[in-house]
Order: sequence, then C-alpha cells, then structure tokens
Amino acid sequence: MTNDQVVNNILVKALTTLPEPDFNLCLYLLNEQMVAEEPVVRLIALQDLIEQARYADFWKLYEGDDIYKELTAEVLGFEDSIRASTFCSRGLFSFYLHDTFQTRTCLFFGCFGRASWFLNYYACWKVHFISSY
Repeated sequence: MTNDQVVNNILVKALTTLPEPDFNLCLYLLNEQMVAEEPVVRLIALQDLIEQARYADFWKLYEGDDIYKELTAEVLGFEDSIRASTFCSRGLFSFYLHDTFQTRTCLFFGCFGRASWFLNYYACWKVHFISSY
C-alpha cells in the first residue's frame, strides 16, 4: 500500500537533482502499474526534456499545463531548483549578453524577464547586457 502523493513528491524532488541519477533510481523502486499512472508519466516527460537539454520545451510544457504546477506545488522552490541544477550542470561561465541572447538565456532557464537577477542570484555574477543599438 502506497500513498501516491508521497511518491509524486519524492519524484518531483528527485527531478530537481538532475542530471544526477536520483529520478531514475526512484523510478526503479516503483512497480509497472505505478510507473504507468498519469502523474508519473507526466514527470517522466519533464525528465526527458531536461536530460535532452531541451530547456525551452521543458518550460513551455511546464508553464502551459496547470497539472504540472499542481504536481510540483508541494515541493517548495521547485522552479528555482530546476533552474539552479540546469545552470550548474551545464558548466556555464561569465556572460556578456547581447539583447537577443538575453531572450535565449531566459528561455534556457525559464526566467522570463529576470535573466540578470537569476544569474546574479545563483552564480553571484555581475551581468552586463550589451545593447545592439
């Protein structure tokens, strides 16, 4: 007998550690029936996008369906944790961001309109945006 909400919360928390293997290790502990349930299938879809470095697609899917927000609501700081793990796992270094690159950076980290805040907060970087004008 399992509590589905607890299982979902553990999987959501494990998502925040990607690219570490925690999420897959948690999946191995579940039986076939549990892995086929809709919430788990949705979380696996998010995991696949992160592991394939399709960050813009991840944020589009996550932001586009309220069910994902409901699944992750009990894990405080889920969105920022995903940004931080994505940021740290990709070995990104100092930036001088061009206007168009700023937009890509926001898509990459899902920090729409907060690129400089995000980079300063998580990496303690001073970010300079270079205008194309």
